[in-house]
Amino acid sequence: WIKANEVSKDCRDRLVLKLRERSNKAADRAARLERRLQRLKTEHASDRKVAEAVVSLRKLASDIEKQTPRTTID
Repeated sequence: WIKANEVSKDCRDRLVLKLRERSNKAADRAARLERRLQRLKTEHASDRKVAEAVVSLRKLASDIEKQTPRTTID
């Protein structure tokens, strides 16, 4: 992660906002995937299709975790 003394506060703030934007997009995608999974379950879709949706959700959850900033804007 970025050390405070390596970059200016403005630069850090821009980076944090950019990362949050990416994270929000990923969260929106996760919500769409979750709705898809629920629809597949109610439609009694094949186990393969449900498994694919679950794998996609897990991968996305991992990506979201990696992109979420671990700092706050002062």
